[in-house]
Amino acid sequence: MLPPGSAVRLALAKPKEGATAKLTQMLGEAKASTMALVMQLSFGENFSSAKAKGYSVGLLAMFPSVEELDAMDVE
Repeated sequence: MLPPGSAVRLALAKPKEGATAKLTQMLGEAKASTMALVMQLSFGENFSSAKAKGYSVGLLAMFPSVEELDAMDVE
């Protein structure tokens, strides 16, 4: 459960064929550099592709406040 005032960002991606592994690697590298701003960051490949409509990678980031989320957009 998130504390009041927290913000969440969900991003879904449809990588080009054969690019999923590279995208996942890049997200792992980005995770290390953004942990100062993010309370929790989860990402990975979709394991249930039947209803995914082509989206195969997801990212969920939880921020302490909307201001922290906005600061991430600036960077």
